[in-house]
Amino acid sequence: MAGGHEKSTEGRDTTGNGRLELATDPGASARINFLEIVATAEEADKALKALTLPFRPFYRLVISFAHSDRLHLDCPPTVAVKLRASVPFDDFLRGLAEGVTAPRRDDARNIATHPLRAHVEEHLQAKGLKI
Repeated sequence: MAGGHEKSTEGRDTTGNGRLELATDPGASARINFLEIVATAEEADKALKALTLPFRPFYRLVISFAHSDRLHLDCPPTVAVKLRASVPFDDFLRGLAEGVTAPRRDDARNIATHPLRAHVEEHLQAKGLKI
């Protein structure tokens, strides 16, 4: 959908722009993704600097609301972005993530603050509000 927004009942990005869409179902949970940058150390460093979407590095992974295909758009063609895990946001905040090394509860809350704040600030700026 070019430029359009489709309502999401699962709290996932359905606009194609990698931004978090708010869930229309109060019981639905957004998901947070653990992504791996598959490249040499030098290429991975360049790719991280080129990312335009909010993310937090965590060891060799990237934590973001964006999906791997959206992050890959910002990366050079020699760099691959691989989804390692997708976790309900509520579980992430509790430090629960299966199949991937994840931050503990206190750290998870601190890590989640950055992308959430970036999403909110971007939304407010798009509405013409100063931050």
